[in-house]
Amino acid sequence: MYHQLRLRDQGESICATGVRDTGEREVLAVDMGASEEEAFWVAFLRGLMARGLQGMELVISDAHQGLKEAIGEVLAGAAWQRCRVHFMRNVLAHVPKGDKAIVAAAIRTIFAQPNREAARQQSAEAAAALRLIGLMLSKSTTSGSPQTNP
Repeated sequence: MYHQLRLRDQGESICATGVRDTGEREVLAVDMGASEEEAFWVAFLRGLMARGLQGMELVISDAHQGLKEAIGEVLAGAAWQRCRVHFMRNVLAHVPKGDKAIVAAAIRTIFAQPNREAARQQSAEAAAALRLIGLMLSKSTTSGSPQTNP
């Protein structure tokens, strides 16, 4: 029995991977379709259920609205978690190129925590550190600029 389902959207190619309690992974299905449409995901997930998928505790996927709605409809009771890779990509898309490495490192420290409380604490610390670094960078760039007034 699988306790976790990972759904990967590779453009129009979709891959569902089941994760057993032992950590063993198995590809459950591959399909082609309009990955952001709820109707596609409802049919895809119902197909998995018809083939015997049961006992889902957690579904990990991208945050497509249609997918999230289909998970709620077909896999009622399963928790949903956003894919860390997609989350990181979305965050870093809003970060200046020169700051991406430090922001990514700070986020990875949050993901590395052993439990929710530790992750919340690390999140607060990482945010405070990034604010401090941002403040120091903005001061160094303004104080280091040449004076234009005589």
